[in-house]
Amino acid sequence: MRGITTKTGRFICVDHPGQGKAVISEVNLEDEFRKSFGLNAVPPVSGMSIEIDTTASKNDGKAASFLQRIEFLN
Repeated sequence: MRGITTKTGRFICVDHPGQGKAVISEVNLEDEFRKSFGLNAVPPVSGMSIEIDTTASKNDGKAASFLQRIEFLN
C-alpha cells in the first residue's frame, strides 16, 4: 500500500544522567514520528519500550532506574 512503511520502531535518546540524578524529559511523539518515518499521518501509539544502554557499563552490564511517572498528553 502506498504511504505505508515497513519500518516498525525507532529509538529516541532523551538524556544521559549521572548516577542518582533526576531527569524530566518531554518528547513530541508526532514530530519524532514524522522525522523518523517521513510520513504526515501519525497513527495512535500502540506500544512503548523504555531501555537502558549498558554497552559501556563498567559494572558488567548491570543498570537500574526508577520511573516516577509517564504521561501522554494531547
